[in-house]
Amino acid sequence: MTQIGNVGDPRASDPAHHAVAVVPNNTDDLSAASTSIYVGLSGNLKVTMLGGEILAFPNVPVGWHPK
Repeated sequence: MTQIGNVGDPRASDPAHHAVAVVPNNTDDLSAASTSIYVGLSGNLKVTMLGGEILAFPNVPVGWHPK
């Protein structure tokens, strides 16, 4: 997975450089790392970190969720 952004680690406070629509899917990953996600309908969220750890967040509420 690539990381989109400037040199160095992106911060949640950095301005957005790109945006993509995410459709719920149990098998496809995003094409690039992200520092935040907007959840439009509450539900479960699975995240694969850049370090490889896989985390599951149950019942994520609607709204913006920075890293």
